[in-house]
Amino acid sequence: MKIRMLFVAAAMIVAAAFARAGSQGRRVFNVSDFGAVANSVTDSGPAIREAIAAAIACGQPADVVFGDGSYRVGSTKVNAWWPKSAIVVMGAKDLVLRGSGKTTIVVTDPLSAGVVLRDSEKVAAERLTIDYDPVPQITTKIVSMDPDHTSIEVEQLPSDPDMMTLADPLFLDPKMHLFMLTYDDGKPGEMVWGWEPVSLVEGIQTAPKRWKLEVPSRLDYVRRDAISVAGLRVGDKILASTFTNGGAAFSMLANKSAEARQITIHASPGLAFFPNRNDSVSILRCVIEIKPGSHRVLSSDADGIHARGNRHIVIEDSSISGTGDDAMNLHSDGIVPTQRVSETSFVFRGGTYSIRAGDTLELVRPTTSLVIGKYLVKSVDSSHKDGWHVDFADALPDVDIAKDFFCNLSEANNDFVVRNNVFGTHRGRDLLVQAYHGAIEHNRFVNRRTILKPRAVSSDPGFDQAMARLCGLSIQMAFEGNFPGGPITEGVTVRDNTFSGYELPSTAIYIEAMHSAKDITIEQNTFKNRNSSAIAARYVTNLVIKNNKVIGKGVSAGITPLVSAFDLQHCDGAVVLGNAVEHGLYAKDVSQ
Repeated sequence: MKIRMLFVAAAMIVAAAFARAGSQGRRVFNVSDFGAVANSVTDSGPAIREAIAAAIACGQPADVVFGDGSYRVGSTKVNAWWPKSAIVVMGAKDLVLRGSGKTTIVVTDPLSAGVVLRDSEKVAAERLTIDYDPVPQITTKIVSMDPDHTSIEVEQLPSDPDMMTLADPLFLDPKMHLFMLTYDDGKPGEMVWGWEPVSLVEGIQTAPKRWKLEVPSRLDYVRRDAISVAGLRVGDKILASTFTNGGAAFSMLANKSAEARQITIHASPGLAFFPNRNDSVSILRCVIEIKPGSHRVLSSDADGIHARGNRHIVIEDSSISGTGDDAMNLHSDGIVPTQRVSETSFVFRGGTYSIRAGDTLELVRPTTSLVIGKYLVKSVDSSHKDGWHVDFADALPDVDIAKDFFCNLSEANNDFVVRNNVFGTHRGRDLLVQAYHGAIEHNRFVNRRTILKPRAVSSDPGFDQAMARLCGLSIQMAFEGNFPGGPITEGVTVRDNTFSGYELPSTAIYIEAMHSAKDITIEQNTFKNRNSSAIAARYVTNLVIKNNKVIGKGVSAGITPLVSAFDLQHCDGAVVLGNAVEHGLYAKDVSQ
């Protein structure tokens, strides 16, 4: 306690020494006053952290200001959710990290989170670029494969000087596995990625700049036939990335209100943006892209914006491209029961969620994707080591502890807004929606051909086709029952968006495996250059499709026209009206 009091006192003294008067009564703390140096090999992390501590300690609205140039920042182990982070703001009130518009934060640990805003109120960051050196990506080429397809030999390719190599000590860690993804950068300015990733671990070095990589048998979620499924061949270019081994470039965690404004992300060892458990969060005028002029293969190694379990979120006027997985996810962590104490009381294991008295939880049966019911939370006690102790206002029906799970409808990206964004070239889906009430409007989905055509024969019937379809979807509203997550999508409007076509057949909007999905409206959208149905839906109640325009590519010689522009199955009572469909590709407007 005495140590903490001395620290706070010291921070207040520093704050008084370096604070400057800002506009509207805000205090200004320039990182250069604390020893941060731009365009230098010096680690500016300690100085930046000192400036942030002083700004928090001043007890007034404050700005932490960065000048032009690149600030190299190493990682530190703090209680910021990620194992390691570069810059952390925690416990602040009315604080802004303010760049100049020409400020770059260069994170020097390739497995570290970048900027983290956590457990704060009215906190923001603006006009910053986040990059990594070394970049958590490695470019290689397959030079040989073993006959049983459980290992490959790769050769390091020449790359940008800031990219990693397989000789990096980081990859000697036996816990580390690589996310291998084929790619083709043969056409200037056009990157094409493989559709099925392969997780491998480093085996042995076989020659200078050559390594043997193996499919890890210790990871139960990795397919043993992954190399065959991915259709890898000698001569393929293949990218090794860290995927989820690191943190996110920019995280906003459990804040009362948080904003990212004009943030550009050029690299990340995992997610680009990770907003999670915020009462209110906004991502405005931000950019995720491969660094211009570089020879990198991805921007973020995983998703672009992975929004999980926020109570309200706005994503507006931003652009996303080059991501190693989906451009954007809106979903929540499943709340898994471990014990039923009484008719109204349960114990839930911890996760990336919160529960409050007055919240409404939805009980989901994944075996049928049915919502069993919605239940009001009466009281919550999170102080127990065995998890969250929750008491509901009313008795619940039978719950299968081993399989069923809950979703917090009060923390399900409620009333979300995804507006005026551009979804550019990337691997994976544009937008996965598992959320509760919201609007997707005025966006442009402009992917060209972004995935290599499948050429493998999987051991699972239909696997190739399913993976190709997933990597071409613009919007998917899905219940993925193989892991706890959700909720079942309800109350979503998709309005006035433009969807461009793909080379591979792929539906623009796909609603699937959701027997309880309801209240979905798709209106006033334009679907261009389609070579498949514009919309496909399964088991949706209160589905409305109206005033959309569908433009097909036309039918080549010998190609049978598609059945319909709107492929609906088990959507009883769906309203389809006022749509304009060009019939060159379609036999009719709607199939039901």
